[in-house]
Amino acid sequence: MNHATIERILNDVLDGVATPEDIARLERLLDQDPTARARYQDLETVFRALKQAGVEEPPAGLRSDILRAVRGGPAPTRARGLGFARIRDLLWTRPVPAFAFTFVAGAAAGLLAFTLVAGTTRSRDAGLPVTGTMLPAAPAGGFERVGHLRLAAGDAEVAVETTRRGARIEAAIDARSPVPFGIELEYDPGALRLAGLDWSGPQPGRTELDPGHLQLEPQGNVHYRLHFESASAEGRPIQITIRSRAGPVKGVVQTGSHENEP
Repeated sequence: MNHATIERILNDVLDGVATPEDIARLERLLDQDPTARARYQDLETVFRALKQAGVEEPPAGLRSDILRAVRGGPAPTRARGLGFARIRDLLWTRPVPAFAFTFVAGAAAGLLAFTLVAGTTRSRDAGLPVTGTMLPAAPAGGFERVGHLRLAAGDAEVAVETTRRGARIEAAIDARSPVPFGIELEYDPGALRLAGLDWSGPQPGRTELDPGHLQLEPQGNVHYRLHFESASAEGRPIQITIRSRAGPVKGVVQTGSHENEP
C-alpha cells in the first residue's frame, strides 16, 4: 500500500467507516510495520481526545465579521512556510522528530492546532472587528507575575515565568542548549487545563501531552508559551524537570496568587 492508501484506511478505521476488507488490510499492516503502528497510535489518541473535548461557542456575528474583514482587506502573505501540507509531513515523517500531539481529555485540541497553523500567514490586522482566542473571557487588567524559575543541567538552561489574570495562566519557557534535551512539566489535571501552546525558534522538536504531563524536546534556542485555565484562585504548582546528558534537575513554579521564592 502507498502512503495515501495507508492514511485513508487509518482515518476510515478511526472514523468507524472502514470496510471489513480495509480493516483486515490494516490489521496485517500493523502486525508487520512498526512505523504504521506508531502512526495509528498517534491518530487514535487524537481522535479519542477530540471526541471528549468540549467546544466553545463562537461569539455571535463572528462569521460575518471575518468575511467582511477578508473581503475588504489586503491578501495575506506567506510568513513561515508551515502550511497544512508541511504539518501533515511532520506528523508522518519518522524518525525525524515530529509533532506527536497527544491531547488530554477536555483540552481545547482545536485551539492547539490553530495556534500552530495561525503562524503561517501574516496580514494587516489593524481595525479588524475580531480579537482574542476561543478561551473564556478574562477579567480586565494585565497579567500579574506569580512565579519564576531557572534550571540548568550541563549545557541546557531553562527559564520559566508564570503570569496570571483571573482563571487564565500563561507559562513562558525559554529553553537554551546547543544539543537536544528534554523538559517535562507535571501538574494536577483537575486544577489546571492546558488550553493552548505556541512556540518560536528554529525547531520545537517533539511535543507530547498526557493528562497532567507535558513533555517538550527543544532543539536549539526555543521559546514556548503555554496557556492554562485554572479551576481555583489559589492555583497549583507545576513541577518542571529538565533532562540532559548531565542528568535530571527538578524545580517548582507557582501558578497562584503568591510568587515562589527565586
